[in-house]
Amino acid sequence: MTSKQHYASDAFVGSALGWYFGRQIYRARHDPGLGGTAWGSSAPNSETGEPRRKTPASPDVPLDSWVYPAIERLAAYAALVAVPTMIVGIYGMNFEHMPELKWSFGYPLVMAVMVAIDGYLFYRFRRAGWL
Repeated sequence: MTSKQHYASDAFVGSALGWYFGRQIYRARHDPGLGGTAWGSSAPNSETGEPRRKTPASPDVPLDSWVYPAIERLAAYAALVAVPTMIVGIYGMNFEHMPELKWSFGYPLVMAVMVAIDGYLFYRFRRAGWL
């Protein structure tokens, strides 16, 4: 994207909405019992005076956090959408010499293959606990 396609107000409104939604999610999901600082705080530890994290660029997310199951679920949904997107993208190229285009079962076969692949992925993701 270039500045010719968007106004400065688009970037401002988008960043403000991102900040607001991030803040609301943090407030809804943050457990005060785990410790940590307030939203946006990077103050050093009051007891030792050291920074709260050894690597400030790395987020400290506990392994039992809600983040990991959410990422797994999003990745599974993205994989389910990627299969039909790929197949439709190939057919959207409008090739002239695709043998299944002139075959009467070509379209139903492609649809059945898409449903079968997505069904298999759904089964595997459900079995793995991602969906």
